[in-house]
Amino acid sequence: MAIAFPLGNWLGRSGAWRGRGWFLGITSFVAVVGFTAFPPSLAFLLDRGLRNTTSVGTYSDIVRLDRDLWTVAAPRSPGVVNAEPFPDAGELLSPPDVLWRMILTLLALMLVAVVLDRLLWRVRRHRLPPVAAVGTVFGGSWAVVAAAGWGSYAADILGTISLLVLGIILIFYGEMQLVTEAAMEDAVDEDHVLTARAKGLTDRRIRDRHAARSALLPVLSRLVVSLPYFLTGLAILESVFEVPGGLGNLVFNAIRNQDTPVIVGSMVVIGALALLARLVLDVLYAVLDPRIRYGSGRLEVEVG
Repeated sequence: MAIAFPLGNWLGRSGAWRGRGWFLGITSFVAVVGFTAFPPSLAFLLDRGLRNTTSVGTYSDIVRLDRDLWTVAAPRSPGVVNAEPFPDAGELLSPPDVLWRMILTLLALMLVAVVLDRLLWRVRRHRLPPVAAVGTVFGGSWAVVAAAGWGSYAADILGTISLLVLGIILIFYGEMQLVTEAAMEDAVDEDHVLTARAKGLTDRRIRDRHAARSALLPVLSRLVVSLPYFLTGLAILESVFEVPGGLGNLVFNAIRNQDTPVIVGSMVVIGALALLARLVLDVLYAVLDPRIRYGSGRLEVEVG
């Protein structure tokens, strides 16, 4: 979702602002197909496509964790001596441990990219180029992972979840692009956009700071509504790609086994995340649209 949302938002606002060229026409077609596709059929096509383009051994290496690689993180058994310890001060790490460290590293470098963008704007009145931002986040993350000595473990995890992540991106980015494009088409004719044009602001500034800002409100609303679905509704993708650690698989197996505590606990976590997302959305509404203010128990819109 962290990949699909910015991608769909950028393509949607670009397409609505300057019209579709050949590139945006292709991306719009992919967006419609991804948005309307039945998730099981999309999972089948991705899985079958990888099987047909690779050998059996390569396919197995991509979609499954390498058991030989992770034997160092196996639990200790009486009388059994484990293999050489994990190359992190002798600490034994499991795939979730490495995955969380990858995520935290990525988030830290995203924060670094935001700080660099702000500093560059204050000093030079220029934004950090998108290529530099992407290089800072993803290139820096991989450099940290490689320097820590667990690059092969990270590569194994990324290969295992690659098809699942690609499937979710195709479904989610299509929805975001279509919703953003529709919202932008309405925003370009609003009074504050016409006022910005009359002031002589550049097209890029009008698009990013005025039209896209108001068009972001329905997109964020759609994001919050879709969040519970993407947490639990894609269990079929996790089953097809054999990703046992997903939340959707956890809920699905708990329902099948009638494991009430796990079902209730999962629903509590999903409900809490949905409520938190709704709270963040309410705050962002007031930040993005200065006309919106929250009064005593109801939403107030300032006019004039």
